[in-house]
Amino acid sequence: MLDALALSFVPFTALVLLLISSASVKFSCLLIASALVPGTAALVRLELRTLSQCISGIVAVGIAISAAGSVGLAWAGWFHPLYLAVALGAISAPVLGWDLSRRSVGMTGAAWLPHVSMPRTPAARASLALAWLPLLLGSAAWVVSLHHIHLAKVVGVTGVIGAAPKLWYVGLGLLLAGAVVACCRRPVGVLVPTLYVAAVTIVLTGTLSAVTHAPVFDYVYKHIGIIAFLVAHGHLGPTSDIYNRWPAFFAFAAALTRVTGLGPLAYANWAIPLFSMLDGLMVAGIAQTITKSRRATALSALLFVCANWIGQTYMSPQAFAFVLYLGAMGLVFAKFGSARASRLVSWLARPLTGSPRRRRGLFTQSVSGQQVLAFVFVLLITFVIAAAHQLTPYALLIQLAVCVFLGVAGNYKLLALVGAISIGYLVANFQFIQSHYGIFEGYSLLSAFSVASGSGPVAHRPELYSNAGSGLTLLMLLATFISAIRLVRSGRAQTAVPLLALTAAPIALLGGGDYGGEGSLRIFLFSAPWQCVLIAYALCTIRTKRLIPLAGMLIVPVLALCVITTLGNSGSEVIPPSEVTAAQHLEEHAPNGSTVLLAGDTFPIRLTADYTKLLETDPNNEPELFSTTPALITPHPPARIVTLVLKAFSTFGTGPGFLVFSESQYAYARIEATIPAAVMEAVEHAVAQSASFTLWYSNADTKIYRLNR
Repeated sequence: MLDALALSFVPFTALVLLLISSASVKFSCLLIASALVPGTAALVRLELRTLSQCISGIVAVGIAISAAGSVGLAWAGWFHPLYLAVALGAISAPVLGWDLSRRSVGMTGAAWLPHVSMPRTPAARASLALAWLPLLLGSAAWVVSLHHIHLAKVVGVTGVIGAAPKLWYVGLGLLLAGAVVACCRRPVGVLVPTLYVAAVTIVLTGTLSAVTHAPVFDYVYKHIGIIAFLVAHGHLGPTSDIYNRWPAFFAFAAALTRVTGLGPLAYANWAIPLFSMLDGLMVAGIAQTITKSRRATALSALLFVCANWIGQTYMSPQAFAFVLYLGAMGLVFAKFGSARASRLVSWLARPLTGSPRRRRGLFTQSVSGQQVLAFVFVLLITFVIAAAHQLTPYALLIQLAVCVFLGVAGNYKLLALVGAISIGYLVANFQFIQSHYGIFEGYSLLSAFSVASGSGPVAHRPELYSNAGSGLTLLMLLATFISAIRLVRSGRAQTAVPLLALTAAPIALLGGGDYGGEGSLRIFLFSAPWQCVLIAYALCTIRTKRLIPLAGMLIVPVLALCVITTLGNSGSEVIPPSEVTAAQHLEEHAPNGSTVLLAGDTFPIRLTADYTKLLETDPNNEPELFSTTPALITPHPPARIVTLVLKAFSTFGTGPGFLVFSESQYAYARIEATIPAAVMEAVEHAVAQSASFTLWYSNADTKIYRLNR
């Protein structure tokens, strides 16, 4: 029982924190406990009917409770999360013990793992062994292949794709084949499909984390700096920083760091597979609630893992908020579902059928129980999302509005309160957002495809990767439309039409602007869960003999395109540990008010508790030399180069100045074709020879020049 497990985790976590010296072990244990203990205690009487509903609800509510407590401490300026952990354990333990003593039939009864028994016949035993064989062989092949992926090969135009040996592809192929069969065959269990989906997720999202020695993506380091500042000072940083105005994620991570002693640099890289698995878990919970089908549940999670090419699972507020967004929607479907959708659904289905069809395949099922309690939990999750990320609460609001309008889930009172929380938090910070970023800029629907077509913020990516992203998006849209037609024509319009509406609803997010050029990415991200549930449910209406090959025909190209899009371009995001060391030295020893200009993208900056010493310039990005002075991109004689570089520094005042050149910046410029390598080398040579600059710091991968004022 999950409540028994949660209760046992209270003393277990206390013992680990007191007796174990390993910070990573303490961090892992506390991370699990922060979701499992308060989440189980909160939901123990909520009567969630299935295991996937229980686990996804526990994770969402538990994290929301812990994050809300952490952000409250941060706002109060009294950041002592150990007391919060003790309080949550002290409150949760009696609740869990009381529930066990009553032997309730609510979540306690639903949370039992399905009964597992050994097959009685030799043929059945052979079938079970065959189901496990690809999992074991594929996992072993992946582990062995990691030893043959060299970081020097990853930093190239083909990224992990070119660096990975054939054994890596063999392992991924075995796991994918086993996952498709395990998710499609009858009877569908729980353990085997879950392990397969988890294994595929780890191979896809954990390979880069396993072979790199520092967190990938330079923007992750700014998040690390916010966490480090809160841990060191016990309060939030300057209010002119957008991260400190939406601090829920950083407060939650800082609380874990402060209690366990494990710095964010140590765990940041593993946030990618962690968030990816949590996303798959939440999608499975939603699919189980809507479709009532184990096969559709397993296929939805597998398809989402294979199709999510957006790359938003790195350690960030949006990844954190996306998990909670899916958890909130799952609770809405589980506790506020309508037994039948409105007549509008049948009317909307007529263009696909030509006539109304009888109502089958209900979108969800109304569940009696403590809806007031569920109401509170949905609002709590909404508050944490609103305090963590600027866009996600409006995605939740739009999706909930669609459900209420179609009469499939939720109610107008819940919609009004979710809207009040989301809009209220924005109103409190509206002036800041408007002055620094600007909203309500207007948009064109054509921008929905700007990134995929190569004209958006990643326009410099190699054509192969842009085409792969575009192809994957179009393939999923085509599969979604075909699946909707099949479901409607088979009389399941009450499931198909709402899911189709939820798929299209995120387009409305562009009404507030293009979100820094990433609006199209967010549309696909918030549409993907509903696409996957719709496609998986349609696949499960096919006979088993045809289902496995048809599912494979869809998932294999989806996975191939996702691998090309995400791992093929990974070389430009790898950051050597020596550059992290250089960045730490810069922030520790640079004078207050220093201006730091970067020669290109990807260098880690603002990653320590001392990041506030650096001069705040561009609120969106750290200033880069070539973007500040575009004239430098064309060749010039050395004297003219130095003049242009000095002009770039003059735009940021008269304080101390530093110019950074690093190998990751050269690699990014080469792979993404943003700046000719010869031009960057000429600029560095001119700066090194100029009397206006002094080599202030250098190591194997980084050179930092100080401006002589």
